[in-house]
Amino acid sequence: MNQNPFQALIELVDFDQKTFSLQNNIEKIENEIAAKNEEKASLEAELQNIKYALKEMQKEVDNGELEMKELEQLEKEKKARFDNAKNEKEYFSLKKEIENLQLQQHEKEEPLLAVWNKLEAAKQDFKSKEPQYIEKMEEIESSIKEKEKSLMELRNSLDEHNTHRQEKEKLVKEEWLEKYNVMRAKVRNPVVPVENNSCSACFYVVTNQRMQELRKNKIVQCRGCYRFLYLQAQES
Repeated sequence: MNQNPFQALIELVDFDQKTFSLQNNIEKIENEIAAKNEEKASLEAELQNIKYALKEMQKEVDNGELEMKELEQLEKEKKARFDNAKNEKEYFSLKKEIENLQLQQHEKEEPLLAVWNKLEAAKQDFKSKEPQYIEKMEEIESSIKEKEKSLMELRNSLDEHNTHRQEKEKLVKEEWLEKYNVMRAKVRNPVVPVENNSCSACFYVVTNQRMQELRKNKIVQCRGCYRFLYLQAQES
């Protein structure tokens, strides 16, 4: 049995502080994993946007080239008929149609070339940057795996740690345990030591009478913050 009955309560407090620390670390890593997943999703979206833009430009080029081929084919057909025109009316009619087709080709040629150049430049830019995207994605995925491994280890540690709390509770006076659990729900450090005759949490001065009660191992609450106080060895 402990010589100081407060020791069991202090040990329970230390135990709960470790629980709190483990929970904090778990929450921290969960947030880090969430941030990494957001970073991964953002990078994937960026890649998808680039690929979609390339696809749309390629489609525009393909459509433009198809239109040019269709115009060329029509011009070819008109020229074949032009060479075999049966009369002057058909001759001038076909000549006008051929000139119109050539004009359409000329009007479409420059925009098509501009889109084609834009596509080639975008392809080259993506080709140069793609290794960086791949490397960054691999870094993110590797980081996520490492953090998930750490998270699993922490959760296992917390589960194993929590199995011992009931043993710690059994060593604490029921009255103290009840009050401690109520206070624990309000503040992170419900039990603190007295330092220089003051509460180490809020620095409220402890009276001589209460110091005497503490020396007799009585439960004393700080009149400033209502935390439970105890004497460290040097204060006893």
